[in-house]
Amino acid sequence: GMEAGEYSLARALIIKSKGVRLVAQDPISREDSIELSGKRARARNDAFHFLSVVRMWGQISLFTESSGQLEGLTLIREAPAANEPTLDILGGPWALTSCGLRSVAGTAVLVYGKGNVTISRCAIGSLTGFAKAEYGVTGTDSSTTRIERSSIESCRIKGARFLRGARGVVVECMLERSTLHGKKPKSEKGPHPEALGSLGTLEGASMGTLQGQSDTGERE
Repeated sequence: GMEAGEYSLARALIIKSKGVRLVAQDPISREDSIELSGKRARARNDAFHFLSVVRMWGQISLFTESSGQLEGLTLIREAPAANEPTLDILGGPWALTSCGLRSVAGTAVLVYGKGNVTISRCAIGSLTGFAKAEYGVTGTDSSTTRIERSSIESCRIKGARFLRGARGVVVECMLERSTLHGKKPKSEKGPHPEALGSLGTLEGASMGTLQGQSDTGERE
């Protein structure tokens, strides 16, 4: 496991191998409640345990033949452009657990090609005190992304979007000042936020969290 501390990558870290595990030695804070964007939020059923002791500044690329697990890491990148990712995933399957996935003025996570990832109990989006992330998670091409029990925070344009046939599943997630871009399945009943667009797919979202949100992510 990686020791607690702050690391800076001089260039993008490229991972091409299968079965890779990058895990913090003590990745998860087992508190009953956590700090979310300056507010106390109750962690119910271990839903939001993502306090990390390892912070990495820079870009990480998970290539086509790669697979594995990232746990207990906070990844941050000051992006040169809105579509530039902190973490880009072309391979899989990958599992991201209890991670902070942050971007300054860019995209926190980009999943493309045949990328396949499950993001669980993570904090996705902006970093307090810096310019907002433009996008939280972007899925394109024939990629598959599942986001569960995670927090999507303060993304200026979209918290998650799934484009050009990408498959995206959002389950039991908390949105703060962020919206989603996708399409609600015909099987899904009940009110649906207008913030969702018509491209890609969005399934299993927590309607209780999303109901009544405007395009700015604020409750109406």
